[in-house]
Amino acid sequence: MEILWPLFFPILASIIAAINIAVKKYTGTKALETFLMWQLAAGFGLSLLWGGIGHLLFSDMVAQSIGWPTGSPFQLEVGMWDAAMGHSTVMLESL
Repeated sequence: MEILWPLFFPILASIIAAINIAVKKYTGTKALETFLMWQLAAGFGLSLLWGGIGHLLFSDMVAQSIGWPTGSPFQLEVGMWDAAMGHSTVMLESL
């Protein structure tokens, strides 16, 4: 499951984009634009938010799984960066 986990949000974004394209009957560049928008917002933005939540709320568990020492203040820095980048990516795509 750990190998497939990084693919969850891009696959979710692809499914949402496909449904959106089919419902709105987009073709050509509009379909490609819609697909890429969903990849950026959900595939990239939500995965960063998810990573931020992990580093901020489950820092010791995440640190242990990636080989970092537990209790490291670097977890806070990485979590805040992930959450901020994910939030701004998702919000930018909603405009």
